[in-house]
Amino acid sequence: MLRYIARRLILLIPVLLGISILVFVVLRLLPGDPAYAILGPSAKPEDVKAIHTYLGLDKPIVVQYLEWLGKALQGNLGRSFFYHVSVAEKIRTHLPVTIELVLLATLLSVIVGIPAGIISAIKQNSWLDFAARTITVGALSIPSFWLGTLMLLLPSLWWRYAPPVGYVPFWKSPSTNLQQFYMPAIALAAASAAAIMRMTRSSVLEVMRADYVRTARAKGLRERGVVSRHVLKNAMIPVLSLVGLQVGILLGGQVIVEQIFTLPGIGRLLIDSIFQRDYLLVQAIVLYIAIAVVLINLLVDLLYTALEPRIKYS
Repeated sequence: MLRYIARRLILLIPVLLGISILVFVVLRLLPGDPAYAILGPSAKPEDVKAIHTYLGLDKPIVVQYLEWLGKALQGNLGRSFFYHVSVAEKIRTHLPVTIELVLLATLLSVIVGIPAGIISAIKQNSWLDFAARTITVGALSIPSFWLGTLMLLLPSLWWRYAPPVGYVPFWKSPSTNLQQFYMPAIALAAASAAAIMRMTRSSVLEVMRADYVRTARAKGLRERGVVSRHVLKNAMIPVLSLVGLQVGILLGGQVIVEQIFTLPGIGRLLIDSIFQRDYLLVQAIVLYIAIAVVLINLLVDLLYTALEPRIKYS
């Protein structure tokens, strides 16, 4: 097990290296200049040149990358061009918002998607099954940013209601915090819950047709016992894989959702940093997201052994 984890973590190095090179190059190919974002569009050429020299942007791109990589390996991600603070400190102040939003969205996806998929499979071709499948098709068809916009717009027009603006930590005011997060969490989780529901339904139906399940029924076991003891444990392995993938998708989807609901998370910070051409901040945020996705998928792989003890890692 430890050898497997070590090997996966070692493979993380070339992945992060490739992502860092890609982001570093693409950012510098985009139109725009950090100097004009700092000084304004009417900046004088000599002032722009001075900013380039101060930020090291006048050096060849290969030299810029190697200098940044050397500092990053020492734990120094640099200083934000626009905010004039440490990149790591800026990310730390916004990270709790994104973590809470993704955790809530993942929790909603799982507690809605898995039970709905199980019920839909057990009640195959019933009205419950048809209703669940119809809802999931609708949820998969609606983008999270459109659903989030509707959730903000319609209550404000019909009932003059809008969630509190900004961010209040949960430990300071749980009620206000939940009011700020339940709408974006639902908007973010809708498509994910639908995907999990469809996978759960397909997986449960496949396992229910297996020979050992028919044998269990032939022995006279109750249907509830057959489903809980023989079906669910084996059906959850592909569902667990999908949940891991969905968490990665949620980490990407929260970029737009945070912007719609004005939540000061990593996603909103990323959009602002791209417009401001804050290269160091964008690079660090992308690396943080990449590390999170890889580690989540590693955790999912390790959880397989809890569902199927015969799975061994070497």
